[in-house]
Amino acid sequence: MQINNLYTINATFSGLVQGVGFRQSVLQIAQHFELKGRVKNLENGTVELIAEGYREKVDSFLKMVQNRFHNNITQLQVNVISSLGYVDYKIEY
Repeated sequence: MQINNLYTINATFSGLVQGVGFRQSVLQIAQHFELKGRVKNLENGTVELIAEGYREKVDSFLKMVQNRFHNNITQLQVNVISSLGYVDYKIEY
């Protein structure tokens, strides 16, 4: 995949999103959609992710994460960013 075809988002989820398997689920969903990037817990209790891939796959990924954790998420902030060149999807600690 060429970098100029990549669509990259940075998303921050608020709510009960730590200690509920959120990051592991995000990893599995990202791998299903063949995305690159990372997910990590932040000190303020939110979870931040970066997802890179074809736009339709990134959009579907984000919808699936939201659907799976709709009872846990109280706020979602999404920004489109420049590609960071990830080679896989990982949980960052």
